[in-house]
Amino acid sequence: MDYINAIILGIVQSIAEWLPVSSSAHLAIFSKILDVNIDLWYIVLLHLATLISFMLFFRNDIADYFFDFKDKHFTKKGFWIIYASIPIFIAGYFFHDLIEGFFTDFPLIGIALIVNGIILFSTRFFKPDGKLNPGKGIFIGIMQMFALIPGISRSGITVASAHFAKLDAKEVIMFPMMMSLPAILGAVVYKFFTTPFSIDYAMFFGFIVAIIFGYFTLGLLVKNIKKGQFYKYWVYCVVLGIIMLFN
Repeated sequence: MDYINAIILGIVQSIAEWLPVSSSAHLAIFSKILDVNIDLWYIVLLHLATLISFMLFFRNDIADYFFDFKDKHFTKKGFWIIYASIPIFIAGYFFHDLIEGFFTDFPLIGIALIVNGIILFSTRFFKPDGKLNPGKGIFIGIMQMFALIPGISRSGITVASAHFAKLDAKEVIMFPMMMSLPAILGAVVYKFFTTPFSIDYAMFFGFIVAIIFGYFTLGLLVKNIKKGQFYKYWVYCVVLGIIMLFN
């Protein structure tokens, strides 16, 4: 892979991973536009870059969210994150080959993007004003499973589900974001052990670019949610989805 393609794909992944527009769909689209087969190890690196940008952005929150340092035990929310992550681990393991085949099915990706847009639009009718509990956590975790389908955004469907579950303004952001930690880490570990090693300098350069863009895109996402503008990405998803139906 050359440097230009690696940089473009790194930027696309880092932006589309956090904005609710589906990074997997955009990687499929840009691989076709650039006429390049994305090396599986580069996908591992991009996921790792996404994880690093997340850990940098939430560096002051991650440890306290999962562990109570005063009483020296895991927090309830930390356990709920683990429970809520089980559905996506199970689905990802058992349906991996089927899901991989979806990446070349552009009409299906188009339909998924349209559904994603409808989900985003519907969040405008739900005001975050409730409390987090195990049932709501599992609900969000089950919904996160559908993000394995290219076109369904992981950040989009989890934040939307947090709206549907009527979490309070803080947890609408924090719980879905913290859920991304085991989900992305699981994807990195799985691909690391199932993918033949192959990395070049262009991939590494794209990896660094993805970390930088991912960090600032996370800031934009959090700002959008706080201002109640999260749903506005629905237009982009629906329009892109319709275009995909005819390609």
